[in-house]
Amino acid sequence: MKFIYHKGNYGLWDQLLAVEWIYENAHLFGGDRDRIVLAGHSAGAGNVMLIPASHYSRGMIRRVISQSGTGLAPWSINNNPMKLLERFSEDICCKRPNDNEMLKCIYKLLEKSDRDIYQLHISLNIADDNPYPVIDNDFINDTIENILQSDIYKNIDFLTGVTLHEGLYFAEYHIKNFYSEYPNSSNLINQSTSSKKCPNIYSNLTTIKSSKETPTIKKTSLHNKQDGIMNFERRTDIEQTSSNDLNEYLENFAKLNYIEEYIDANFQHGKCFIDEVKKKYELPARRNTTYRLKLFIDLVSDLMFNFHMVRCLNLLSKVSNRNSSSYAYIYSHRPTSKVHSGYRDQLKLLPQAIGHFAELDYIFGVPLARNYSRIHRNVNMNYYNYTSDEENFSRQLIRYWSNFIKTGDPNKGSSSIGKSVVEWKSYTKKEHNYLNFDLNSIQNTVNYFDEMYKFWLHCFHIESTGVCQKNTIKIYLILFIILLIFLLFLLMIYLLWKYFQKKKPRDVFSRRSPTALLPYPNHVSA
Repeated sequence: MKFIYHKGNYGLWDQLLAVEWIYENAHLFGGDRDRIVLAGHSAGAGNVMLIPASHYSRGMIRRVISQSGTGLAPWSINNNPMKLLERFSEDICCKRPNDNEMLKCIYKLLEKSDRDIYQLHISLNIADDNPYPVIDNDFINDTIENILQSDIYKNIDFLTGVTLHEGLYFAEYHIKNFYSEYPNSSNLINQSTSSKKCPNIYSNLTTIKSSKETPTIKKTSLHNKQDGIMNFERRTDIEQTSSNDLNEYLENFAKLNYIEEYIDANFQHGKCFIDEVKKKYELPARRNTTYRLKLFIDLVSDLMFNFHMVRCLNLLSKVSNRNSSSYAYIYSHRPTSKVHSGYRDQLKLLPQAIGHFAELDYIFGVPLARNYSRIHRNVNMNYYNYTSDEENFSRQLIRYWSNFIKTGDPNKGSSSIGKSVVEWKSYTKKEHNYLNFDLNSIQNTVNYFDEMYKFWLHCFHIESTGVCQKNTIKIYLILFIILLIFLLFLLMIYLLWKYFQKKKPRDVFSRRSPTALLPYPNHVSA
């Protein structure tokens, strides 16, 4: 940002303070300050990669566990923070021509308000203008991609992975709020910002109210429209919708050009490869609505999570003389816990879908809660009716994670933890290994995301260069046609010339030989 005294990244600074405290005091609690491990999920997965990326970390971090996200994900870094500031200032009527005046207005409101006046911005764009960390040339002084290729991550062990359908809940939200023509949907696509009303800020500033509407900061109904800005509370409306309504949402979704909408929202040159995207994520489903939904979830998962995870692993695998290892997993067991999901639980269209958060209960040992009386008071066991197989499954995940935390190798740990049942092979430049976690089958798989990665790597290359292959082929084709026409024209002129050559008499340019001139007679006059 252009304001020297407002660089951002305050959340990262706070987290760094916690790391520094641990580093300085670990020995007082029997800890080893040389084995500090940062672990995070989703947005936290991005943060735990950004902290060691800062030169202020000074090598304090030894290992990173980044689940369901990485520092390369488009939602990990806000590359245009001024857009966020301008949108936020407009939301609360602090839009000013002068940036400093705009900031003063915002600060004044924040000082007088007793509540959070920020509204989460959700749209089809993956990298929305929300308050993500920024490259401030201080805490973070380069792109994460460049940092990963430097020596900063040379000595940091890395564990990362995704669930089988990471984009499940995000895809559900998009279908409900952006892709539906159902009468009761919010249908925020293509709304004009001019229709938005700037709220009036009352003197007590405990609420922000629209000029003629009810307060905007509250649990809003699904019928309300806010120009693409929606509160998270609307998820309740999804869960309360009947199965018949949801079926109608999905039927309308299948009729729309949802692939074009999603690609246009996230790529400037998306039209260059839209046909290839549809061929991969839409056409195989034909008229099967369930399969269409699954492919759309795959599309959202690949762009939000999977591609960037593989990109991160590949960059780390190419760092020369790296003294650490990387491990990757795919989680494919659907949890027993009754997590609400408008489509998965009510329609049962995708009973085996494994979305965001699916692995967390098992890694933290929730299935083992029945054996600990103290946990009973905090856990409703009716919602966590795990089987004995799931309890053993949870123990195995805990073993892998604990081993990695202790040694940097998920296969080796202390004698009390023991060795893992299946060897988790590291992800290297030559071998793209993943450990697939399924309830009854934990096994290694190779090159699982390679095809997807190559596909999107090509698309992102087109996006970054602005060179559209379709346009290039079209230009070459037009030039070829013009050249062909010109050659045909020359050939036609030549053939006409030859034709007229044959039509003319052979002597057209010759003259008849004159008869021999006879000498004049000598006339002798008598």
